Amino acid sequence: MSHKVVMFSSKAPGTGRPTKSTYMIDYASPAPLWERQADLIQTGSFYKAVVLPDGKVLVTSGKDGTRPLQNYEERNVLPVQMFDPVAGTITKLAKTTVSRGLHGNALLLPDASVMIMGDDRINLVPPGDRAYPPGDPDWGVANGQIFKPPYLFQNAEDEAERPAIVSAPDEISYRQQFDVKVDGSASRIKSVSIIRTDFDTHSLESGEKYVKLYFRVKGKPEDGVLRIDAPALVAQALQGHYMLFVIDDASVPSVAKHVRLKVDNQGRPFHFVDQQ
Repeated sequence: MSHKVVMFSSKAPGTGRPTKSTYMIDYASPAPLWERQADLIQTGSFYKAVVLPDGKVLVTSGKDGTRPLQNYEERNVLPVQMFDPVAGTITKLAKTTVSRGLHGNALLLPDASVMIMGDDRINLVPPGDRAYPPGDPDWGVANGQIFKPPYLFQNAEDEAERPAIVSAPDEISYRQQFDVKVDGSASRIKSVSIIRTDFDTHSLESGEKYVKLYFRVKGKPEDGVLRIDAPALVAQALQGHYMLFVIDDASVPSVAKHVRLKVDNQGRPFHFVDQQ
């Protein structure tokens, strides 16, 4: 069990200027402290962070205003980055030509892709710029892009075969178990998670929550049934609406099933059990 919070691009002490540093704290630790992780690839403000079904975090759309830069590509952090909270590393992914600022947004979609949108109305790409030499004034209109993370591909050209949720409950309750049927053998599934995608604005995504759930195969693997433990405590997962994902042994996520996490029939989110 962990209760990790990640902070991207913290401000420098004394100056208040943005940095490219990443910090993480685990409140389940006996002595929780902020610990430095790998740096982002570029100093910037207004980054958007999106937690993914495999527990990694997609980081996108920063603005670098730390020095008087003239180049569009230097003023805007165009590459998408991946943070791995287990290894503490940052990986550079694909690059866009569309900048997103304070009022931009990034949201995880049920198909495990990420929609990146908004706030490009005043950032045109001028002719001769390195990012897109021909220039394109149409980038100055409101637009959105769909980013497919690497886990959706088996190679550079072909998309991966995905596990599928055949059936799952619409509601789950604290400290209870529930069954999910998947297409094919249940032994292919290596992890199960629920993700709460709360509202986010001005690069504050404090409502997002990734919760990894304990599970085991129910019956014969070829039956395709998983027995899953719902969260035990509200501190692990707030009540509300989540996307339920299963991830296979190739690290490919399913399309999500919408579930609602609620209290039990007695109106109690959990109860205490005395143990000797």
